[in-house]
Amino acid sequence: MRETVTVLHVDDDEEFTALTAEYLAMEDDTLDVTTFHDPDAAIERLAGGGVDCVVTDFDMGSEDGIELVERVRATDPDVPCLLFTARNDGALVERAIEAGATEYLQKGRPAQFTLLAHRIHTAVAVHAADGAALHGATDGGADGAAAGFTGDTAVPGGPPASAETPHRAASRGAGRPPDERIEEVASVVSHDLQNPLTIARGYLERARRDGDDEYFEHADEALDEIAQLSDGVVTLARLGKRVERFEPVDIESVVRSRWQDLDAPAASLTADDLGPVAGEYSRISDLFERLLDNAVRHGADEDGSVAVTVGSTADGLYVADDGPGVPADRREQVLEAGYSSEQGRPGLGLSIARAIAEAHGWELSLAESDAGGLRIEIDGVRFEYTN
Repeated sequence: MRETVTVLHVDDDEEFTALTAEYLAMEDDTLDVTTFHDPDAAIERLAGGGVDCVVTDFDMGSEDGIELVERVRATDPDVPCLLFTARNDGALVERAIEAGATEYLQKGRPAQFTLLAHRIHTAVAVHAADGAALHGATDGGADGAAAGFTGDTAVPGGPPASAETPHRAASRGAGRPPDERIEEVASVVSHDLQNPLTIARGYLERARRDGDDEYFEHADEALDEIAQLSDGVVTLARLGKRVERFEPVDIESVVRSRWQDLDAPAASLTADDLGPVAGEYSRISDLFERLLDNAVRHGADEDGSVAVTVGSTADGLYVADDGPGVPADRREQVLEAGYSSEQGRPGLGLSIARAIAEAHGWELSLAESDAGGLRIEIDGVRFEYTN
């Protein structure tokens, strides 16, 4: 039998607080909800101790929810504090997290009460297990938010996730130059994925003592895949920023160096007469690492044999192989972020490659090679370097 969880719900709308209390009681009889319409009375009760979680609205007349979150943190730095509001405002979410809120949840559908009940238990359980609230091991602020359960990814056993995070991401990027906006949105997505991942891993580790090891191993693999996707999104944004400084880059040297890094003893490489191009060395190196890896990974037969050719055209470069190739009607899909023919891989390799090409002002596309395999073409390349 689970212990009773003491919850303070602060909202100046009496009808809504009554409705919330009714729904939470139906959802979970272990939740002991005390309603407050006056923030001062709620803080006084919190100071008396024995409170497991605080749930607060934002729009409350004389005092908004952000101010109340700050007062909650000043009274009890660790107690989970959830902002439950009708406002769908990414800037508000950012302010709430910076103030020390554990979670943001939007009012609306009745299903949100189910989600609220689940989030309360999740926050309280992690706080009890780790000895710290989900707002972070640091004292609030942006760094503290990084350790909080601020995203809306569903935890195993819980209800479906809602959709606040994209609004938060979009608001952060609003009004910024395209490169900054893309990187910031991607960083937020990564941030919001990592938080529930950390929590889910902790639950899996504890549950592994009594559960089916094989089942939990599969769950852990899925979490690893999400973590790879998170890292890939940040890489996509970072490498996709517009190149500002161009320098002469010896393509043949880059290609041969990246080829040496591959573990492909049965594969062969042809790369001759490749002149220098104008670009950023580090990103061009990353570009060819991904293109060569793709050729070996997807072009090789069962014994690892594949012939790879890197060549040049009048205004570009290409990487071709003699593997199975990609059907014409799937080539654009293959370049999309998240596409993967392999289980457990995030499918960002070629989308990152295209982002690097576009950051240089080039165009990356797929075609059929002379040998019937895949040919990845990069057009718009400037071969003669000038200032």
